[in-house]
Amino acid sequence: MKSRMFRMLQLFAEETVDHTAELDAVKDSVNPENTSDDSGEEKKYTDKDVDAIVNKRFAKWKTEQEQAVKSAKEEAEKLAKMNAEQKQNYEIEKLQKENEKLKQEAAKVELSRSATGILTEKGIEATQDVLDFVVGNDADDTNAKIDKLVKIVESQLKKAEIARATGTTPKTMTNSGSPMSEFEKRLAKYK
Repeated sequence: MKSRMFRMLQLFAEETVDHTAELDAVKDSVNPENTSDDSGEEKKYTDKDVDAIVNKRFAKWKTEQEQAVKSAKEEAEKLAKMNAEQKQNYEIEKLQKENEKLKQEAAKVELSRSATGILTEKGIEATQDVLDFVVGNDADDTNAKIDKLVKIVESQLKKAEIARATGTTPKTMTNSGSPMSEFEKRLAKYK
């Protein structure tokens, strides 16, 4: 077994010399006009293009960083100008805003949970898109939106059921597959 694996390994380890690929690569690099379009529609960038892209992205990053530093400096200057009491009031105000934001997010999560439960009871799958549509600012708003959605879904289901149920009734057929004559229909009633 080991000798067989060793022989197979040797087959793959042998190097075959094929210089045609190397010659083609050299020819293509010397004559770029002779390149074929077999590689698809791959966009090729020159050094100038790459430099322009890199410079553009670097400039964008640099302006973003400068803006962040500028806002941090303004914040620091604002705090430096304030006395201790003003700093404390400013920090309290900042924390209150953050607290309100977190309370709103928590309320939205709670409304999403209750909306999911209500929608599940009504037989509607509560996906994220549905929840985004249904969840409002408060419980009353959310319940009103859920009621509207349920009415819309029920009306669409009724329309689909009516469309499915409308049509002609099938003809009564005999065993041979042809329609029954009037006599055969009367006879079938008594059977």
